[in-house]
Amino acid sequence: MKPVNLPVAEKSPHTDVLFLYRTKKKKRYFNLLKEQSLTLLNCQVQSYHGLPSAPSVLLSERVLQQIVHKAELELYNAKSESWQRVKLLARPILIGQIRLLYSRLFHYLTKSPPKLVAIWNGHKWQDNVFHAVNQHFGIAVSYFENGVLPQSTTMDFNGINALNSVPREARFYDSVVSKNIESNFKIKGRKYKQHKNPQISFNRPKKYLLVPFQKDRDSQILDNSPWIKSMSQLFHVLIEALEMSHTEDLHIVFREHPSAKTKYNSLYKLAAKHPRVCFDQQSELSEIIAHAEAVITINSTVGLESLLLGTKVITLGEAFYNIESMVLGARSTPALSQHINTLDSFSVDPHLLKGFIEFLKNEYVIPGDWKKPEALHYKAIQTRILKHLANLKIAEHHNVKEHTQLSTLAMETQKTA
Repeated sequence: MKPVNLPVAEKSPHTDVLFLYRTKKKKRYFNLLKEQSLTLLNCQVQSYHGLPSAPSVLLSERVLQQIVHKAELELYNAKSESWQRVKLLARPILIGQIRLLYSRLFHYLTKSPPKLVAIWNGHKWQDNVFHAVNQHFGIAVSYFENGVLPQSTTMDFNGINALNSVPREARFYDSVVSKNIESNFKIKGRKYKQHKNPQISFNRPKKYLLVPFQKDRDSQILDNSPWIKSMSQLFHVLIEALEMSHTEDLHIVFREHPSAKTKYNSLYKLAAKHPRVCFDQQSELSEIIAHAEAVITINSTVGLESLLLGTKVITLGEAFYNIESMVLGARSTPALSQHINTLDSFSVDPHLLKGFIEFLKNEYVIPGDWKKPEALHYKAIQTRILKHLANLKIAEHHNVKEHTQLSTLAMETQKTA
């Protein structure tokens, strides 16, 4: 694929964007952005673990322990007790990796500080090391993630998920105007991966709440779920809330996350003994979402997809779509039980939902899946990064001419987008 054409201009001698990656898939994607989208900028694509050797730099014990704690949650949360022994044995190795990465990142950024650092997710332990280093540099950051809408990609300069820049005030969406902008994703076109277990028979109840599990070690649970810390806890909270409610004909349908490694055999046994609880790993997810009375999620993107399919949503954690009159939020078991009782009287504000989706589709997401990027995807990345670089408060060593050039490029690419 040919690079997207930009107005003629000279590259600046320093690094404009540094892409830091952890996996080969992200390396491939960041290299595509460098080669196809950001051809007039000086971009570097660098592995966290491939940084040049460097002298040791002192990392405070307090910050080190914070990074170690988050790293161990990421690596071992929701694993069996036997893993606790592994965690203790592996801790010195982990501490050594953190200290090494901190020193190498510090020297790398000191030698050639970029205007912008781009990372994927931003919550993994390597990212936490970068954040600790960046406390000394204050470099702007761009966060990438899977898109919040089908066939889209997230790129946000604030963060991802609950930390993203999507406005939370309902009145903001009153002024959102529908735009007939061509895009290469379909709002209701997501294909859901089925997760079948042939040993489990399933008869769907007539009236039910759908509760999709999330990955216990995902940052959505570790960082954005104040009171639910595991899927086992979620299971028991839902059963307690159901039994506290005044409903008698309402059931709960649980569904495992298709890529989770945790085994839930004990929960399956408990569900089999409960007359109003079951698991469904067989049905198409969009189908059971559409027929549910409501979807109850901590903060999964399934919650947003449920809104797209016209199903009510109750969230139990921090989510960027937690907007009054669009979603119900519960932060305790009694509050969840109360929402279940009054679910019939709640309705989503259709004008608010329309404005919210229009904003996401036309203003927020990058069109196109990052795994299969096309011209429109590259153009959107190009325009947004150029605009952000132009709007950054340029430090003293960046001259006015450079700022003007970036502003011109941003305007020109926006005209042709």
